[in-house]
Amino acid sequence: MLKSVSQPLPYTSSPLKLALSGVPVPLLGWTPTCLIIIVGFVVGNNYFCTLLNGTERRFESYVDQSWEKHDNERWIFVNGVAAGSHWMQSNLDRLALTFRRPVHGIHNKTRGIIFDVIETIIQRTFGYATPDIREVYADVVKVIEDERDKTARYKKIVLILHSQGAVEGGLVLDWLFAAVSRELLQKLEVYTFGSAANHFNSPEFEDGTRVIQHIEHYANLGDYVSLFGILHFRPLPLKAHYQPGQVQEKIVNRYVGRLFARAGSGHQMNGNYLDNFFEMDLDKNGRPNKVKENNEYMDGVLNEELLEGYQIIGKVSERDVWDCGGQRERIERADGMARMIKDESRLWRYRNGMSPSE
Repeated sequence: MLKSVSQPLPYTSSPLKLALSGVPVPLLGWTPTCLIIIVGFVVGNNYFCTLLNGTERRFESYVDQSWEKHDNERWIFVNGVAAGSHWMQSNLDRLALTFRRPVHGIHNKTRGIIFDVIETIIQRTFGYATPDIREVYADVVKVIEDERDKTARYKKIVLILHSQGAVEGGLVLDWLFAAVSRELLQKLEVYTFGSAANHFNSPEFEDGTRVIQHIEHYANLGDYVSLFGILHFRPLPLKAHYQPGQVQEKIVNRYVGRLFARAGSGHQMNGNYLDNFFEMDLDKNGRPNKVKENNEYMDGVLNEELLEGYQIIGKVSERDVWDCGGQRERIERADGMARMIKDESRLWRYRNGMSPSE
């Protein structure tokens, strides 16, 4: 007689085990170790960034007492990602030397490049006002409303923004439009470099004027931050992608201000932007002295079609980038020369302590 032999039941796995089958073993087997590594990384990163940032939140630029006084102006700078106190002071001093004016800095402290980028995305995607943004807002409002003997202390406030600073500045402007009068805001001028912002507002009135009348953006076409910032959200008129009306609509409704685009790369404020848009002469010791009156970018011939149709300024030699149709007849200056890019840059007129004609 054959005896029945008991067979083991087939192996069955729980849904939980099946769900975790694709998870790396170290995450399951060494969870305490992983947590220690993560905590150690965060703590170490914060400690290192504290050393980079220092303790100060407000900075002041170098001032040469021989410079002409501009006591009715206030210049404010907000830095971008991954800038510690040393880089912040370097940016301020270079801006002060470029425009021969003292510059007040509000330090957007770094938390490391990874966390800075994450913070930037959160700020611009959700319009979330981090402590940095609230401090910039408080400082700008204080300056705008500052009075001496019932008279405004400053007739002109110049806000310069770099990288993530443009995201913060753009959100600050949104608050200002709701809280400060039109008359006071007309004192404000805004200039961005390598903007990471996804919008830049300045409401338009029936007469065609805007609340903030002077907004300029400077961007390198090969700047990775500009590519996911201003050059993405305010797209260039690239061939076969955009019609003029579509780009113009985004300029009017989303990203106000003239865009000065340069065929170059790099994101650093001093080395990649100021050194190219505002090239400096050197003194006998090899140190920057004053802005040269001529440089490759600013001496470029103005492309009238880009300016009139898109509020974009670039060189004619970059025509392969744009889709603007046939080149119109060049408009000449009073001296008979073709208009150059520098003729349309308001910020250029502040170089070496000068001021634009109002």
